Amino acid sequence: EEEEEEESVPTRTYYHLYGVAFGNNTFVAVGAGGTVRTSSDNGSSWDNGTSGNPDYYFDEVAYEDSTFIAVGQYGRIYTSSDNGTTWSRSTWNGSTSGLTGVASGNNVSIAVSSSAVIKSTDNGSNWNRIGSGVRVYDVTFGNSKFVASGANGAIQHSSNDGENWTNG
Repeated sequence: EEEEEEESVPTRTYYHLYGVAFGNNTFVAVGAGGTVRTSSDNGSSWDNGTSGNPDYYFDEVAYEDSTFIAVGQYGRIYTSSDNGTTWSRSTWNGSTSGLTGVASGNNVSIAVSSSAVIKSTDNGSNWNRIGSGVRVYDVTFGNSKFVASGANGAIQHSSNDGENWTNG
């Protein structure tokens, strides 16, 4: 009598995904546990990228000029220039509060938290604080303008350079 061999099913760990962006014909999704998922077939199948940072989560990801920028817990910022396969930590010596939103446009990237707005002009490699006390949680770029939203119905908007913010 022959014994049947059981097929081994790979164990997969699922994490919550919080942000997704599209660029260079690739979708990149990021989330809890430093999770990075990538798809180059319009979302039909997804591969695991490597963030190398399982101890915290990413809240949002954006794409600008061949670079994906992911932001998240503890004020961490990482960039990928190979469609989310590998990531490098950016220089940001500011607050350790979580960054919850990021957007890029006109060769400028803006990241936001409930206490700060920061800016990069070098594809997310280096960041500087440009505002504080702006209680916003997410930001987007469109029609030559950055727009951020946040607590108590707050809407902030800025010109295409992201420097000066006004109530909306």
